[in-house]
Amino acid sequence: MNIGQLYTALKSEPSSYWESVLLSILRKPWVVVRGKPSVALQEKMAKEEAERVKRQIELLGQEGLEKKRERLERAMKENEIPVPETLLKQFKVKRGGTQFQTRRKRMIM
Repeated sequence: MNIGQLYTALKSEPSSYWESVLLSILRKPWVVVRGKPSVALQEKMAKEEAERVKRQIELLGQEGLEKKRERLERAMKENEIPVPETLLKQFKVKRGGTQFQTRRKRMIM
C-alpha cells in the first residue's frame, strides 16, 4: 500500500476512530520534559568547547593532529566498505514494515 492509499483510508475513518486512537495514547503513562533555551548557557558551552579544542590542539601538536587526521581518514574509508551480502543474509528481517489497523482493513507500509 502506498502513502496515498494509506492517507485515503485514514481520512475516511470516522471521528470515533480518531477519538479511540487519542484515548489509547493518552491513557498510557507519559512524561513531559520541558526545556528553556538559554543564550547565556549556549554562549558558555560554545566558549568551553572552543577552549577544549584549543587545549587539544596544543596537547597534540602538529604531528599528533596529522596522526589523528590519518586515523580519521582510515576510519571513514572503512565505514564506506559495503557489508558482505553473506553477512547481511545471516539476519532475519521482519517483512511488512509499519502496520496500521483500521476498522475496514489492515494496512502495511
